[in-house]
Amino acid sequence: MIDLNMIINSIRKRKLANCVIIIQFTIAFFALIISIGLVMDIVNKIYMARKMANFNSYILQDNGDNILAKREFYDELKTKKNVDSYGFYFYQRESINYLNISAGMLNMFNFNVKSGKNLSKKDFKGNGEISVIITPDLKEKYPVGTTLKRQYLNQVITYKVVGIVDNSFKFWYKSDKLVETPKNTIICPSNLDDYNINSANIIIALKDTHKVKNLEDSFKNILNNTNKDASQIDDTNSQRNSIINLRKYMLSVVHEKIQTIVYSIFFSITIVFLSVTGLIINLSLLLTKRLTEFGIRISLGATIKDISKLISAELLIDFIIAYIISIIPTVLANVYLPKSGGILINLWSLFIVFVIILFFTFLIFKNILRILKKYQPIELIRGA
Repeated sequence: MIDLNMIINSIRKRKLANCVIIIQFTIAFFALIISIGLVMDIVNKIYMARKMANFNSYILQDNGDNILAKREFYDELKTKKNVDSYGFYFYQRESINYLNISAGMLNMFNFNVKSGKNLSKKDFKGNGEISVIITPDLKEKYPVGTTLKRQYLNQVITYKVVGIVDNSFKFWYKSDKLVETPKNTIICPSNLDDYNINSANIIIALKDTHKVKNLEDSFKNILNNTNKDASQIDDTNSQRNSIINLRKYMLSVVHEKIQTIVYSIFFSITIVFLSVTGLIINLSLLLTKRLTEFGIRISLGATIKDISKLISAELLIDFIIAYIISIIPTVLANVYLPKSGGILINLWSLFIVFVIILFFTFLIFKNILRILKKYQPIELIRGA
């Protein structure tokens, strides 16, 4: 019969060997967590983008002043049978950020609320108190039901908080970071079809991407004519005036990170391979040295299966210790390093590595059981 005290005592007798295993697999698990985290980051970005809008979507970002041309462009969109849906938005950065959206955005994004209620079509028609929803980090400052006032363009706007969006809410508001979790933000319904489209951006979901050339050309033509002299458009203005295809963007994200991911995966596989090779050599030596111990345990009533469980349990404890240690630098890196390079750690990567540990331990158990079954009890007692 195998119990925890027996496992711990067995580990204590072989401190050096177990320390070597822990060090080897701490490095291996750290590399695995990072690699899987990078892969999951890409998968998560693609999933969130597809969840927010289909891959036929375009984000048209502009701050030009040719309002008439843009109005004609947007009005023409309404008559295009190829346009599945579209909506306007503009993001205002202040002490508290304001994400102003048109009613069309409700059909394109999941503004899921975890408390209170969501925005409805009628919230976009009122001229009095405006119903808004907020990001979770503002819930203590502005609980559901709170009324707040904002001084804007020589007028006082009254907002009433009716809901708090879920933690999973994502949005894009910058060309270099399209899939983001807004912070410190109030989401306001605005009738952008009627006013202030000069600073508004538009997201369009198309039914057929093969028919988009005219759309791109039309919008680029508007951008090129927002200034009297197109050559005067500087880098900053160019970044703020763009047309971004979601499909192309996601492919560019994958392309930019694929080299890092490949190197990371190759490094992880190499480290894991070396660690497993070292473990096999270590196990072979330990099994040879412990044959007499196993024979004595069998003579006292233990079975080959019990001995296999004992060795596997020892290794599982070593793996778990290594796993816990490997998480520490990963968490520190995730907290203190800039996240522009992608998520370094997430719960999925930790879960996947833990499942790998359990599966690997099971394989070890089966192989040790197979090896020990080759010996007769008397051979084990004699030390084979």
